[in-house]
Amino acid sequence: FVFADRFFLRAGKQQIVWGKTDFFSGLDIVCGYDNTWRSFLEAPNEQRRKPLIMANLITQVPELNGNLDIFFRPGWDRNEDIGNTYDLFGGRWAQQPNKGVNFLTPEALTYDLDHKEGKQDDPTFGVRWSGFAGGFEYSFNYLHSFFNDPVVNPSPNIGGTPYKETPKGFLGDFIYKQVDIVGLTLSYYVAPLDIIARTELSYTWDAPYNYGTNFLGGALPGFEGLMEKDVVRMMFNFDKNVDFVKYLGSYRPGFLSVQVFNNWIPDFKDEEDLVLQAGYGRRLKEHETIATVILSWNYDYDRITPQ
Repeated sequence: FVFADRFFLRAGKQQIVWGKTDFFSGLDIVCGYDNTWRSFLEAPNEQRRKPLIMANLITQVPELNGNLDIFFRPGWDRNEDIGNTYDLFGGRWAQQPNKGVNFLTPEALTYDLDHKEGKQDDPTFGVRWSGFAGGFEYSFNYLHSFFNDPVVNPSPNIGGTPYKETPKGFLGDFIYKQVDIVGLTLSYYVAPLDIIARTELSYTWDAPYNYGTNFLGGALPGFEGLMEKDVVRMMFNFDKNVDFVKYLGSYRPGFLSVQVFNNWIPDFKDEEDLVLQAGYGRRLKEHETIATVILSWNYDYDRITPQ
């Protein structure tokens, strides 16, 4: 849920990327990624973006030095266009030790895009006000969309507790729950340090998380059940041009970006035994933090770009 000011066309569909696609952001949830055919660690993530059918209205308000963006997705997309998808059929990009093992069968797991909490053909929408005041670029955002990563609705066949509907798969169903999010972004140029400082904050109601780190002796972590938790997501960042010309002979200054991302569950309880991801046994923490430092510079008019 990080908003941006760009869109592009793919395969005859209009794909509006409401998201500044920061590396490891994890906050942009309108358009998901297809990670079944390529490594998710590769930087040019636009090639893995899923196009969606949307309408976008932008109204400029010069008197307030801002503009109003409204987007509406009518729900005409294919089922496979929703959310992030991963290699769960045992192919090249499957996680170890699951290469060669197909979990996407009725005898194991299926996708349920008609779950009452995540129907693919239900409309989704968002609104954003962005502007400039007192040296700050800012935006206020509201979004009703799908939680990008799928969660498991576990089956009673294995002793799991179904989430509002009985799943079709023997082990359970993957679902994409719809959620509501509000957010704030701020950006400011700090002249004495010659840096651009940014922050992005969002609050998500009833985000889905699986629980049961040791379910079935650890064979199926997270398949015990699913619960809803409110989540606060934060990003703090600064960007700076770095003069490598005289030191490394680059033809223009380089670029340094330092970012810290944090997911916080305010009503976190250890006894709820939440997992980071269904099928992956690590227990979820109250604060999940990722920090990145990116340094890049350029040679031969950007044809050679060490990073």
